Amino acid sequence: MKLEEEGRERRTTKTIPDSFLNHLLYDFVINVTMTMRRFILNEIQRIAKVALVVEDEKKHY
Repeated sequence: MKLEEEGRERRTTKTIPDSFLNHLLYDFVINVTMTMRRFILNEIQRIAKVALVVEDEKKHY
């Protein structure tokens, strides 16, 4: 019985703590969110620039 308990303790010390995993997951989610946000904002800016050029072209005709 005592050996079993020691083995269980040894096993739990080798696992990664949940708080660390949560921290990694949180960082990952934040990074993905910020990357997507940056990508979406860049796409919106690109589309807006194209729209401005198109509007400008319409005025000349």
